[in-house]
Amino acid sequence: MLKKLGAIFSLVIIFLSIIIFNAQPVFKKYSDSYEVYLESASSLAEIRTVDRAEYLTLRKVKGESVSLSATDFDLQKLLSDFDAQIKFTEQTSDSKIYYAYSPKLKRVKTIKGQKINLHIVIASERVVLGSPLIFGSF
Repeated sequence: MLKKLGAIFSLVIIFLSIIIFNAQPVFKKYSDSYEVYLESASSLAEIRTVDRAEYLTLRKVKGESVSLSATDFDLQKLLSDFDAQIKFTEQTSDSKIYYAYSPKLKRVKTIKGQKINLHIVIASERVVLGSPLIFGSF
């Protein structure tokens, strides 16, 4: 019986260590599935789609993104959640792109002389959020 309790205790400690020592997903409040950028914070990154449990086991996550329905998305709420400020925007034929900075997010890129770590693309039907940037297509 004592061995079983010791084994269970050890598993609990390992599980808690994984949660404590690994970063949580930036967009955990917005999605249960994440596209993560491993090894590099550039277009050279290995890009994988993972769920929250797998995210907790990953090493060398350099960025992430999520895709959401545009139906219920609230830009002001997102900016408030992250205490973020929009630094500049771009417009394409079918979307509006926001580049923002949040003191709550640790990964940062410099674009046009501005610190950026929250990238938001809003199209008619979907929204893509990325930190520090969205890699690949959106």
